[in-house]
Amino acid sequence: MNLTVTIPIQKLPSSRLFYKKYVYKIEGQYPKARSIIYYLRNLPNYQGSDNFGKSLKKFIHRDDLKVRVENNTFNIYTNDLKIVEEVAQGMGPYIKNVFGPTTEEEKDFLLNQSRKKIVRDQYPHKRYKFKVYFKTNWLSDWDSESKKRTYKWLLPYIDSERARLTKDTTHFLCEKVNWVGTPICYFENEKDLSMFLMFLTDRVLKVEEFVLRSDITNLT
Repeated sequence: MNLTVTIPIQKLPSSRLFYKKYVYKIEGQYPKARSIIYYLRNLPNYQGSDNFGKSLKKFIHRDDLKVRVENNTFNIYTNDLKIVEEVAQGMGPYIKNVFGPTTEEEKDFLLNQSRKKIVRDQYPHKRYKFKVYFKTNWLSDWDSESKKRTYKWLLPYIDSERARLTKDTTHFLCEKVNWVGTPICYFENEKDLSMFLMFLTDRVLKVEEFVLRSDITNLT
């Protein structure tokens, strides 16, 4: 399926993720972009002195994208096509190019290219095909609100048994403990996994995919 937004998506220069995390790069320019982005990041009450600052303010602190700037050039990285469209509509006059996959198949390949396949006789808990390892160096940096937001996002998937947290990870996100050695989450299907990777890309260390030994002949 072809992927399109208001601004045409340019083909990626390579098959690598931006910063090893993101599939989309939104490239823009604006005089004094560097200083305005600095103020937006570091001055809580700064509202933006012009339309550029006001347009960017609603994106600058979001968890599902990354903003980088060098002099007058700024780049916004994300894995969510809806965010690309939001930025294109909200900041259109300042956007020069959008780079990313042009088909759903290419996007899935990029997001899953580093996935490690593990052969087993049965899936973990008899149903989960994917295992997500969270990075461990972010544990001390998460505030209470970040933990609650992540657990709230996962809860519908957990309730429907489409995802499962380890006991220690649940206790950490629910603030029953302050630290956990290896935070882990399981997912039953690839669609839910992809949604999670969009939501929490910065916090994911690696993804393992389990393949049943009985299906080993189907591997390519």
